[in-house]
Amino acid sequence: MNNFLNIIKNIFPKEIRTFIHKIYFDLLMIPLEKSSLFKKLYFKNYLLPDYQNIIDHKTQSLIRHNLYENYEIEAIKKVQLWDNNFIDLGSSIGLCSLIVSSNISKEYKHILVEPNKKLLDYSKIVISSTKHSNNFFINKAINYGSNSLMFNEGKDILSGKTIPNNLNKDYKTVESTTLNKILKEHNINSFNILIDIEGLSFLPLFRDEDAFRMCRKLVLEEKYSDEYNLKKVQNQFEKLGFKIIYNAEAR
Repeated sequence: MNNFLNIIKNIFPKEIRTFIHKIYFDLLMIPLEKSSLFKKLYFKNYLLPDYQNIIDHKTQSLIRHNLYENYEIEAIKKVQLWDNNFIDLGSSIGLCSLIVSSNISKEYKHILVEPNKKLLDYSKIVISSTKHSNNFFINKAINYGSNSLMFNEGKDILSGKTIPNNLNKDYKTVESTTLNKILKEHNINSFNILIDIEGLSFLPLFRDEDAFRMCRKLVLEEKYSDEYNLKKVQNQFEKLGFKIIYNAEAR
């Protein structure tokens, strides 16, 4: 699938790809997902249980087309992220963690961190389908500077976001934590990590440097910004001792 997507990216500019994506998924597939035509939903041959009130229709369609976090999953498999204690920051419904949990040895700890309790609870069901039982589920957000944040679930499972505490009634209060705190609380001195925390994935690299001295493998999904541009992030990877072996640009 990713090879096909790379061919498409080489043929069409981003604007056209975005337009095609919107037409196909928003105007065609979402109405079909809402209909009675599609009932069962599989992720990598795993039948997703009771997903209708958890997973939004567009994400259902992405899963059905093997496009849900496809580059992230490819990276997980390429670096074999399951050969150490594993931490998933921004674990959502647990499908990326499912890939790891299906392969990880029982002596390793598997920690899922997700601020959306509804999604975290669903991930418990997903992960329970594997033989691995050394799992920990943390309903907190990664943050530096305060003990809590405001969290908005968003319109789909990929659009949740946190902001500093304020009086916005559309947001819920969620406790915060840091990677270093997680390592200490669970007595971990060596680990692999997946980071996908919607706009904040680069933050732990710069605010939790000591923790990353114990990290062996890292998969991170994020877009570059003025604050965290390509050069700055590459320099930080080098400073922390990482070698980049996989890099993919999504749509």
